[in-house]
Amino acid sequence: MRSLTHRITAVVLALAALAATAGGALAQEPPPTWQACPPPASGPPTPNQECAAVRVPLDYATPKADTIEVAISRLRTAKPELRRGVLLLNPGGPGGAGLDLPGLFARLLPASVLDRYDLVGFDPRGVGRSSPITCDLSAAQQDGSRLLPWPAPGGFSENAAFAYGIAQACAGARTAALLPFITTANTARDMDRVRAALGEERISYLGYSYGSYLGTVYTSLFPDRSDRFVLDSNVSPRRVWREMFRTWGPAIETRFPDFARFAAERNHIYRLGASSADVRRLYFELGARLDRSPLTLPDGTVVTGNLFREVTRQLLYSNAALPDLAELWQLLNTNVPTARERVSVLLATLFPDVPGDNATAALLGVVCDDAQWPEDPERYRLDSLEDGSRFPLAGAMAAGIWPCAYWPFEPREAPVTPNDRGPRNVLLVQGLRDPATPYEGALELRASLPDRSRLVTADVGGHAVSYGILGNVNSCADAEVTAFLLEGALRDRSCSSDPPARTFATAPADRRQAIEELGRRMRQLSVP
Repeated sequence: MRSLTHRITAVVLALAALAATAGGALAQEPPPTWQACPPPASGPPTPNQECAAVRVPLDYATPKADTIEVAISRLRTAKPELRRGVLLLNPGGPGGAGLDLPGLFARLLPASVLDRYDLVGFDPRGVGRSSPITCDLSAAQQDGSRLLPWPAPGGFSENAAFAYGIAQACAGARTAALLPFITTANTARDMDRVRAALGEERISYLGYSYGSYLGTVYTSLFPDRSDRFVLDSNVSPRRVWREMFRTWGPAIETRFPDFARFAAERNHIYRLGASSADVRRLYFELGARLDRSPLTLPDGTVVTGNLFREVTRQLLYSNAALPDLAELWQLLNTNVPTARERVSVLLATLFPDVPGDNATAALLGVVCDDAQWPEDPERYRLDSLEDGSRFPLAGAMAAGIWPCAYWPFEPREAPVTPNDRGPRNVLLVQGLRDPATPYEGALELRASLPDRSRLVTADVGGHAVSYGILGNVNSCADAEVTAFLLEGALRDRSCSSDPPARTFATAPADRRQAIEELGRRMRQLSVP
């Protein structure tokens, strides 16, 4: 079994434009050749889901030159007499595969939405079955708890050397020629080629996390081809990308009290502390203890302090995962042989093995190619010290140095500026205590699309709100999204929290299974 640090790399986690090229009308694409879908990464295949490939330009500046493939899927759920069009789905990332999302979302979306839309999924360029890329990273370089990076035992110089090595590996990788073109703007252009190939005049869209930024870019480049767009857990277009990641410091401080309260109220079960302050204190104690004496599990996984911190950060995404997180802390705090065996099983379940470095390469391609990063390492060192002091849970990590500081490719275009000149058809959905895409980002996106968008704010902790895809339940937000998709109803609204009795655990079994699978997907992407 590969170590958890390697699994988390694929978990690592979390986001540009030839406007003149993008704005012109596209010729009608040839219809896709539909066939049976490949087996999903986990779980049974979805009956009646079909797959195809659409060829797109590698470089939209020279569209008649090299091409690559984008893998797409379709599940025909709409009733002919009610059909509005297609609902394109994106799970986030960058680096998130979405080919089998239609089957998962068919178990989550209301029947009324399924009656109106056929569901379409896709692997974004460079990801999964869409001309996948690699950085040919070594096993050590696939350590997600270092890639982010959490401060290394050797200090900032070790983090910087690690980031430099990854950038150099990407520069010399087998697919290095593709890397400069793995951008959000190009992916949005690919989406429009998919739209044309499907024979649709417009597309509707449901995108989470990084998918909110991808949707913002698409509907800015192609406003007249956008139907109803739902953007959930929103990336601020003003902060792409380095400053977006720095927001994790304050965002995790805002989210962590939800877990601390959960654990303290169940101190008789988990023994993590009788108060939120006790639980917070234990976080620092456990991290320091594992820094001094890492824990080797029966499967060979070495639980370091940084691995503990990174797993904690990722499980804060989901309210449904809080019991698992509390149990993990309890086991690590106990540190007896039987506890080590259970830790090994628990981590293998929460973070399934994902082969290769494709998700990491795609992540780096997007975030390093979309916008220029600071090149002076001293800037990162000073910011990490400052943010670590202000936000001790994760601020130093959030401001740390990425391979983008040493990236061998210059951005080929500026980030796309949100376009408010299109139709009023963008619904933003945002939780108040999101550890990955904080509430302030949604406010900034709302301000960037003042006439086109409205914002539904939900009193919920965790990442992703609509339809409870990570077990973060809010029926008011769900109702607003459904009304928008069905009727175009669009308004600003604040939603209070749901009653405590309405939780992930009370959902039907098939819905819980879909949520658990989507939770694993999110933990294969540590960034928005």
